Amino acid sequence: MYVNQRQNCDCGSPVYEVAFCNDCNEPHLLARDKKGKLVQWENKGGDEFSLQDEVPVEHDATEEKVEKENSFQPPLIIAAGETSEAGYTLQRLDRQTRRIGVINNDSIPLIINDIEQVCSASGCGYRGMSGKQPFRRALLGGPFYVTNIVPTVLEYCQDFTSDEGKEGVGPDSLPGRGRRLITFTDSRQGTARMAVRMQQEAERSRLRGSVVEILSWHQRTQTSTAPNANADLEKLAARAKQAREQAEEYRSWGMPDQAKLSQAQAEQLEQAYQAATGGKAATILVSRTWTEMVNELKERADIRGPVLQYNHYLKPEVFNENGGPLKLSEMLLFREFMRRPKRTNSLETQGLVQVGYQGLEKIHKSPLHWQEKGLTLDDWRDFLKVTLDHYVRESNFTQLDDELKNWIGSRFSSKFVRNPESKDPEDNQNRRWPQIRNGNVSHRLAKLLMLGAGFKTVNAATIDIINTWLKEAWAQLTGPLAVLKPDGNRFYLPKEHMTFSLITDAWICPVTNKILDTAFKGLTPYLPTHISFEHLTLAQYDTFVAQKVTMPEIWKLDRSQEDYAEGLAKARDWVSHDPLIAQLRSENVWTDINDRVVEGGFYYRTAEHSAQQSSERLQSYEKMFKNGQLNVLNCSTTMEMGVDTDRVMTLASRSQQATIPGPEWHLNDELVVRSLGYKTVELNEFILPAKATNAVERVKDIQIHKQLNGPLSQFGQRFWDVLFNDHEEAQSLMNNTRITGVHYTDRYLQNPVALALLGSILRPLKTKLTDGAEVTLDTLFKDKDRPGNRPFHDWMSIADFQDFADQWFAAALGRPVELTVFDSPRDIPHHRKLTVTFEDGQVLKIRFDQGMGYWRINFSSQWHYFDFRDDVSFQLVKMAQACKEGNVANSEESWATDVLVEVIAS
Repeated sequence: MYVNQRQNCDCGSPVYEVAFCNDCNEPHLLARDKKGKLVQWENKGGDEFSLQDEVPVEHDATEEKVEKENSFQPPLIIAAGETSEAGYTLQRLDRQTRRIGVINNDSIPLIINDIEQVCSASGCGYRGMSGKQPFRRALLGGPFYVTNIVPTVLEYCQDFTSDEGKEGVGPDSLPGRGRRLITFTDSRQGTARMAVRMQQEAERSRLRGSVVEILSWHQRTQTSTAPNANADLEKLAARAKQAREQAEEYRSWGMPDQAKLSQAQAEQLEQAYQAATGGKAATILVSRTWTEMVNELKERADIRGPVLQYNHYLKPEVFNENGGPLKLSEMLLFREFMRRPKRTNSLETQGLVQVGYQGLEKIHKSPLHWQEKGLTLDDWRDFLKVTLDHYVRESNFTQLDDELKNWIGSRFSSKFVRNPESKDPEDNQNRRWPQIRNGNVSHRLAKLLMLGAGFKTVNAATIDIINTWLKEAWAQLTGPLAVLKPDGNRFYLPKEHMTFSLITDAWICPVTNKILDTAFKGLTPYLPTHISFEHLTLAQYDTFVAQKVTMPEIWKLDRSQEDYAEGLAKARDWVSHDPLIAQLRSENVWTDINDRVVEGGFYYRTAEHSAQQSSERLQSYEKMFKNGQLNVLNCSTTMEMGVDTDRVMTLASRSQQATIPGPEWHLNDELVVRSLGYKTVELNEFILPAKATNAVERVKDIQIHKQLNGPLSQFGQRFWDVLFNDHEEAQSLMNNTRITGVHYTDRYLQNPVALALLGSILRPLKTKLTDGAEVTLDTLFKDKDRPGNRPFHDWMSIADFQDFADQWFAAALGRPVELTVFDSPRDIPHHRKLTVTFEDGQVLKIRFDQGMGYWRINFSSQWHYFDFRDDVSFQLVKMAQACKEGNVANSEESWATDVLVEVIAS
C-alpha cells in the first residue's frame, strides 16, 4: 500500500487506487480502460473542501451533488479475490504493458467488473444510495492538511509580546496566545473558504477540549464514599446487595424513580466496600445535562471572548454581548453532537464523551417475547440507546433554532418521525417509525434485532415479533420515558434531553474502527444492506461483533495548577505513559485528535486577507494581527499586505511557488512553510567581467508584444519568424539540421486554449523531424472546484485532458507524443521551456517568461461555449473548427513577454 500516487510497484506491477465499500468496508481497486490498457482512474474527487464531508445514509444527497458525481467517467472495479457477485469476470493483465486479455508468463489474474459499480464482498452487493457511488476513496485534500498543520505550526511560533515593552494584554488573554502566522493561497475563492474552514476547526478543537475539561472536573470532585475504620464491612456488603435487590423490585413494580434512587445507593455502597477492602470499584460516571453544559460553556473565557467576537462579526443581531454567549455555546455544542457520525471524527467516535438521554433511566420493563429469546432488561436499554444514537439523531429528528442553523457549518435539516402505523404519506421532513414492511428486512434496527435475538429465518412469525419490539420501542420513547417530544402528531428529540458523560468501557466498531459507547449484544449498528439470515455462518456473524475495550480514565489528568507550557508538557507526558492509550493507539483508535482534546484544545483566530475585503476591514485585520488578536492571516498571493513581516515568525503557503529560503523549513506537496527567524546574509557587490568584442551572443532575450497577433492558423509560423529574425544562429541550425527530439515542460496547459497555442508553435517542426524523433511533453494537472464552460477554462477530468492532448498533438506533429502529467508541483519545474535536439548534438533552448498564458484566442460567438462533459472526440472536432476562425491577441496591453533563446553546441 502506497500513500502517494505512483505508477508502478517496486516489483514492477502496476499500481491502482484503493477504495472501500461504504457499507462493509471491503477494499477494491479503481482503474480505467484506455484503448485496451488498464490505467489509473484519474478522477481527482472534485471539490477538495468536501472530501471529508459525511452524508448520512438515511439522507438523500442533493441533486446538484448527484449530477456532479455522475458527470465523471465511472471506473472499472477490481475485486480483492474471487466473488459470486454479478458483473465480475476473471481477466488477465500483462504487468509490463498493462494490456488486458494477454496470457503469458508475466500476466496476472484480476477479477474485474466493467459493467457496474457494486461491492464484491459475499453477501454485501452494495450499489450505493441516492445516486452516490458505493465506494469511499482514500483522498485527503489541501483543506485537511492545512487545518491540521496550522495549529502545530502555531505551537512553534512565539507568544505575543508588546512592541513597546509595556505591561498590558498578555498571551493568556489573547486567542492562540497571540501567536501569529501568515498563510498564502493562490486562489481568492480558496482564500475565503480556507479561512472559514480553519476557523471552524479551531472552534471545534476548543469546544471539544472544554467539554472534556468540564466533565473531568465534575468527575474528580464527586464526593468520596470511603468508610472509616469502624465500618462493619459485612453489613456494608449486605446493604449494597439489599439496595440492588430493592432497585430490581421497584423496576418490576413499575416505579422507575424509586428504582433509580436504590440503584444509585447500591453503587455508592459498592464503591465504599471496594475502597475499604482495597478492591477496584466500578466508576460512577457523572453526567451533565444539555442545559448545565451550555451554562458552563458560556462562562468560558475563549467563548465569551474571541469566539464570540468572530461570530458577532458574522451575525451581530444573534451573537450579541447579552445573549450571544448562550446562543454561541448552544450552536457549538449542537454542531458537535447534532448527529452521531459514522466515520467523521467527533468526541463520540473518538471515545471521549458519550451521549445519554433523559428518560432512559426509567426503563423498567422489556417487551413481549424479549426474555424468551434470552434478552435482558439491560439489552433492551442498550437497544433503545442505540436507536436514539444511530436512528433518531442520525436521521436529524432533532430541532435547532432557525437563527442558528446557518452558522453550524454543515447542512442540517430538522425532520420529524411519526407513529409506525400512520397512513399519512412520507416526505423529506416526515418519516414513519421503522417496521418490516412487505418483508423487507433492510432497516438497521430490524437487522440488529434479528441478529441479537438469533432469528435464522424471515417468516411471518419472525416479522410479527420484530415489529412488536419496534412498536414497543416507539411506545416507550414517546410515552412513559418521554425521550421524544410531540409536535402535534409528529415527534422529535429535544436537544435539552441529551446528557453528557465520560466513558470507561466501550466497543471498537469492526467496520469503521471508531468507538461505540453502546453496542446492542456487542454488535455494530453498521451492518451490510442485505443479510441472508438463512445462510448466515458463524464467521460472517463474527464480522459484525465489536471488540470491547477499556478507555483511559482521562479525568485523572489535572493540569489546572500548572502554567500553560508546564500543563501542556504534563498532559503529553501522561498520555505517552498511559498503557491503555498505548494499546488504543496501536490499533489506530486513539489518535492525535484525542491528544489535542486531552490537552484542552487550541483556539486561534483567522481572517481572510484578500481583494474581496474592503480596505477598512483589511486595515482592521492588520491592526488586530499586530496586536496579537488575530493569529492567522490567510492571504491571497496577489495582495500587498500592510504587515511588517519581520515581526512574524512563520509564513505558510499553499501556492507552491513560494520560495523564501532559510533554515528550519518544512515542505510537503500541499503546504510550504518558511521560517523568517534567522539573520539575513550580507551581500557584497559582484562585478561581471567585460564581454569580449568578438564574442558570439549565443543567448538572446527576445521581447514579443503584438508581433504574433493575427489568425491562429499562422501563429506558430509567426513565432518562429520572430525568433529567427533576432537569432541568426538558431535560424541556421533549424534550416540545415534535422531534429531528433522535442521536449516541452509547462505547468499550465490544462485548458484547450493553451493546448491550441502550443500545438500551433510545434506544428512547423513537423517537417524537420527524423523518423525516430521523440516528442515529449511534461505538465501538471491541478484539481478544480467547479467545471468550466469556456475554451480557456480547465478540464476537471484528467482522463479527458490526457485523451484530448494525446490526439491533438499527434495530429499537429504527425506522430504519437509522450505526455507525462504530474499531480505534484514538486515533480515538475516551474519554468516553461522548449528544448529542441538536433542530429549533430546541438540543442536549441527556448524559455518562455509567461508561457502560453501570455496570449489569448478570440473565437467567434458560436465557439464561446465549450462542453467539457462531451465525449473527447466531439471536443476535438469542435475545438479544431473553432481554431480555424480564431485570432490570437496578446493579453497584456502594457508590456511584452520575454522569450530567452539559446543555442548550446554539441
